[in-house]
Amino acid sequence: MLNVRNLIVDAYKMIGDISDGEALDGTRSTVGLQLLNDIISEMNLENFFASMIDTVTYAPTASQYDYTIGRTSASYPTVDIDIDRPSNLLRVYTSFNPTGTVSNEITLVAPQDLMMFRTDSVSLPTYAAYVSNYPQSKLSLNVKMDTNYSLILHYAKDIQPVQFNDEIEIAPEYEPSLKYALSYLLSERYGKDIEIKSGMKDLRNTAYDKIRTNTQAKTPLMAHMQNNTSSNTIFHMDGWR
Repeated sequence: MLNVRNLIVDAYKMIGDISDGEALDGTRSTVGLQLLNDIISEMNLENFFASMIDTVTYAPTASQYDYTIGRTSASYPTVDIDIDRPSNLLRVYTSFNPTGTVSNEITLVAPQDLMMFRTDSVSLPTYAAYVSNYPQSKLSLNVKMDTNYSLILHYAKDIQPVQFNDEIEIAPEYEPSLKYALSYLLSERYGKDIEIKSGMKDLRNTAYDKIRTNTQAKTPLMAHMQNNTSSNTIFHMDGWR
């Protein structure tokens, strides 16, 4: 758990804007919080928080091409898959309902390319496109989904916007990347000396690289290549970069 207040205070201390024991004023608190939420939003888009990867299984009740994803609300009372809207999807599988056995991995393609694979049939989908509309996103399939099967979605759960007194439910190894990223943006915002800006940028980049190297890079590129030795074309490999 990361304390938002402490993280913002530490970031200001890093750039020498406040000293130990000094409290933040309202303006600095507001600016720090806004920039921190900007950083979190950007990190969500690149699945930076790999410790937040989750899985949901959805059993469709109707055969259709498109399924909406998001939380129901008074303004949007109807949704197919009721979860927090993912920025993107990592993997999509199908499973046979009577046994729960995973039967197929669906290849994710760009939305504009999906029509090349679409057929007018009720079957097991082989291609899909994800459009992260807001507040409800959409998963589109190349065929109408056979209701004898379920969809299994793997995605990185987004960290939602935080408030000043919140606790962020996240692994502690992510604290340096958030703190140094915020310190760098604050040094830019308040026009600090180039030495401070450069130092904060270096610390941020080092923290980012450690996360990307030790966490995100462990996605199973080789596993997919080894399991598809008969079809390792550039097209097939492109989805696992």
